[in-house]
Amino acid sequence: MQEFVVQYGVFALAVLLFIDDFGIPLPASTLIFSTAVLARTNTEMSVLLLFLVAVLIPPISNGTLFFLGKRGARNWLHRHGHRIYLTEKRMHKAESFFRKYGDKAVFIVAMLTSIRPVTSIIAGSMDMNPRRFFAFHMSGIICWASFLIGSGYLLGEHIWKIVRGSVEGIVGGILLFFLVKFVVQCCRKK
Repeated sequence: MQEFVVQYGVFALAVLLFIDDFGIPLPASTLIFSTAVLARTNTEMSVLLLFLVAVLIPPISNGTLFFLGKRGARNWLHRHGHRIYLTEKRMHKAESFFRKYGDKAVFIVAMLTSIRPVTSIIAGSMDMNPRRFFAFHMSGIICWASFLIGSGYLLGEHIWKIVRGSVEGIVGGILLFFLVKFVVQCCRKK
């Protein structure tokens, strides 16, 4: 991972983020967090450039999906939605939910990379105002990027100590659970 980021830089991360935000699942959040961890220890990497990429790329791909939603996704979903288990009843529920909570949904979902593309299409198909969409979408993206990059940068080289300690604690907890379970079962048999 480190060689990839150092060799190809933030540009490669931007391409991967664009693909992820277009609906092809990639570990974008993990890559951004990991790159922020590397930026803490590598002086050649710019945290500001990483932040700009994380904030400016998603609106491009999600904006494209938003406008595709405006151009006919609703009609397509009504005709073919049953093929992806989106019945008329589910469609009406989703539409009424989005009419009521659309702005909040766009803001919250902007922090969840796996469903951002779907929400962008839905927002477009529900004829949401593009300015409102981009305002709430950008607000969510800024919160998401700030949290990932900030926590990755602040944890920096300490992340490996945390991960190693967590793994040891988890394995110990699992072993303790099975030991207690074994002892309880033995006591019940007597």
